[in-house]
Amino acid sequence: MSDFEFVTAFYKWEAKWREKQGFTIELVKNGQADNFIIWRILSKGNDNTILYGTKNGTVYNLTIANTKLSNAYKNDFLEKLFLSK
Repeated sequence: MSDFEFVTAFYKWEAKWREKQGFTIELVKNGQADNFIIWRILSKGNDNTILYGTKNGTVYNLTIANTKLSNAYKNDFLEKLFLSK
């Protein structure tokens, strides 16, 4: 299994479970070239933006749980944080 296949499988597993719990799921960005996915979990009063990724043999799960920041800001911040060296 490739790094991106792992990230995708984990995202699908988590998203399916969250949907069964009544959450709304939104895939934000498929960063296949860099082995990451950004997605959102939405419910009443909650808006979590999550990045799952793999880099150099390490799995990352980065989350921003904030309703005051813009979606564009959260997405950009997570991507830059993950891609930084």
